[in-house]
Amino acid sequence: MSKLIHALIVVLCFAPCAIADGPITIDDVRKMRRAKKSHAQIVAIAVERGVGFDIDRKIERFLREMGFRRDQVEKLQETRATYLKKLEDARKAKEEEEKKKQKPQFVPIPQRDPAAEAAARSAPFGPRKSDAWQNAFAARMDRINRNSNLNLPKASADQITLFAPKTILPKYLADIKKLEQMIKKKFGEPLRAGPDKRSANIFLVPSEYEYAAFIKTLFKEYEKDGVRFQNPNFLEMVLETKAFILSGMCVVMIEGLTEDTIHHYVAYDTGYLFMDQVCEGRAPVALVTGFGNVCEVMLLNRPSVTLISYGNDPGDNGGNPWIGMVKDSFANGAIKSIAQILKYKSSSMQMTNFAESWSLTSFLAQHAARFTNMVRSIRDNKGPLPSITKSYGAEEAELLKQWKDHVNAQ
Repeated sequence: MSKLIHALIVVLCFAPCAIADGPITIDDVRKMRRAKKSHAQIVAIAVERGVGFDIDRKIERFLREMGFRRDQVEKLQETRATYLKKLEDARKAKEEEEKKKQKPQFVPIPQRDPAAEAAARSAPFGPRKSDAWQNAFAARMDRINRNSNLNLPKASADQITLFAPKTILPKYLADIKKLEQMIKKKFGEPLRAGPDKRSANIFLVPSEYEYAAFIKTLFKEYEKDGVRFQNPNFLEMVLETKAFILSGMCVVMIEGLTEDTIHHYVAYDTGYLFMDQVCEGRAPVALVTGFGNVCEVMLLNRPSVTLISYGNDPGDNGGNPWIGMVKDSFANGAIKSIAQILKYKSSSMQMTNFAESWSLTSFLAQHAARFTNMVRSIRDNKGPLPSITKSYGAEEAELLKQWKDHVNAQ
């Protein structure tokens, strides 16, 4: 029996016997079978109430193993489609009704800034994009949340929006708010203003099944909006993961994670979204992931512990913390230039490469004003390495030496 089916059975065996109103769930199906209701009775109830879960291949196999005939499974699939259509029709009707209630409002026309408008148009994403673009992005996030049937509650800090189960939402939203204030206090513009919360989202998804449903819906919604992913196997690759980052959103499956690990993920994702969005996609991966790790240290204040974002627990690598890995890289001549670090690609980075990226970004972030100038220069398309050398007033070779000295002094 598959891992998913085993997990479902474990959950359902400990569920209460009462069946709630509304569309039936997998949990309800299990309860009704335990209550000796026939398969035909369950299908009839589903037709009356609706089906509240997607029936993919794994769930179809699960239903067949429970004794449902193929035609009964097909009826459940048909009922599911009908239920989703009713939901969508109701949503559209509600939107139309709300539009009719809205009264036209006078909106003053702001003064145009041609330079800012041109910069925003040229950026693939980021806080300088128009309100229409930001609203459309936020609407897509809401559709994915709704159409995947997660319906996670959401709340926003100043720059980040968090979708999470209501029992943990306040705890991790507090992390984001605290980290936002720390970033604002340390750095200047544009980091201080940060990303636009409509296009900077973190999703904490409760279970493996819900994560799969969310990811599948995400791909469908992006394709509806005309977005095409180059790798034809990208969906299958993402479904094998437990965390996924796409421009403007970070998704984490939290089933089985400790509270401490989730704190790390939230801190890392906040820093990642800040750097990626503020630089409008022009920052190299090393600085984006590195700033995510810097934010872990800022919030959790454990720089001597190997960071958790990529599964590198303190016991991994023979207990060697990240700074030790970077010292080794310098000692064996693996780090030859800063340009080398800036060329790293996320698809091929190893644990040592992430450690090197964190270390370089930490070194640069010591000088808040210079770091801020560097971020602004990268955003304005001046190039990563020229932005670093100009902002820090030194040639690459000198900066490399300073970074090495900084590492060896730790």
